[in-house]
Amino acid sequence: MTEDTGKKAQQLADLASRRNKVAGMGGSAGVERQKKRGKLTARERIEALLDKGTFREIGMFTVGRSAVGEVPADAVVTGYGKI
Repeated sequence: MTEDTGKKAQQLADLASRRNKVAGMGGSAGVERQKKRGKLTARERIEALLDKGTFREIGMFTVGRSAVGEVPADAVVTGYGKI
């Protein structure tokens, strides 16, 4: 049973790592570019619009392909929440 627990813990850690990577919005350089222009990131705009804690993202691990390689979340933030 402890082997299963260890495996589950590793899988959850991997999932958290993947979520953090996608939530990074393509890296700090892209986020900084947005900030220098006085803009919020897509997730910040969603958070400002919706009631706190109600947004549920869909398709976070979808991967699109482009000339620059794989694009996390297909470069789109989708989901639902309460306004």
